Amino acid sequence: MVLQGENYKNGMVKIKAEGERVQVGASIFRYYSKDEENLVKKIEELDLKIDEAMENEMTVFPSDIKVLNSKIEKNIEKIYSENDLSKITEIKKEIDEAVSKKATIAGEQSPAGSYVKKLIDERAEYEYTLNSGTEDVKTELAGIVSYKVDGFESVLSPSNFNGIYKNLLLDLNVKTGQTVKESEESGKIINNFKFYIAVILDSAEAKEAAVRKKFKG
Repeated sequence: MVLQGENYKNGMVKIKAEGERVQVGASIFRYYSKDEENLVKKIEELDLKIDEAMENEMTVFPSDIKVLNSKIEKNIEKIYSENDLSKITEIKKEIDEAVSKKATIAGEQSPAGSYVKKLIDERAEYEYTLNSGTEDVKTELAGIVSYKVDGFESVLSPSNFNGIYKNLLLDLNVKTGQTVKESEESGKIINNFKFYIAVILDSAEAKEAAVRKKFKG
C-alpha cells in the first residue's frame, strides 16, 4: 500500500523509520507546512525574546521555572543521543510544551506580563499556522514501513494479476541486485505475511496452467 498525501512537494518528515512495524492508524510521515522554515525561524526568535524577558523576572515562581528549565535541558540531551525518529518527535513535543508552560507562568504573573503575553500570543499564531499547514499521513493497514517506492507497486499487484505476462515482466527491466533509493515524497506499508512470486516457465504444464488447476508430480 503506497502512501502519498496532497502536499508531497513541500518535503517530508519521516516519523516512522524504514523497516519499523506499525499498527493501523499510526502516523508514518508528515509533509512540511508551506514556508515552514521561515515560520520555525520566527518561533525560535520569539522563544529567545521570551526567555530574555523571563530572565529579568526570575523572582516570579522561581521553583516552577527551575523545574521546567531542568526538564527542557534533559530532553535536549535526550534528542542528541536518540536515533528513533518517532521518539525524537515525542521529545520535541515535550520541549515545546515545557517552553510554552514556562512562558505562560512568566506572562501571567510578572509585572512585565503584558509584553511577555504579547510575545506568547505572537508565537501561538505562528505555531498555529505551522501546525495547521502540515499534513499528517497515517496508514489504514498494519505492516512494515518502507520509503523505497519504485513505482512498480501498482503494476506488480495481486489486483493486476490478469495483466501480468512475460512481456510485461521483461519490459520492467529490473536488474538483479538493483537498489531503490528512499523516497522523499511518499512511503508504503508492506504486509510481510503475504508475498507473491512471478516466474516465466516454458514447460507444457505451465502453458496449460490455470487458476486452481492441479498437476500430478
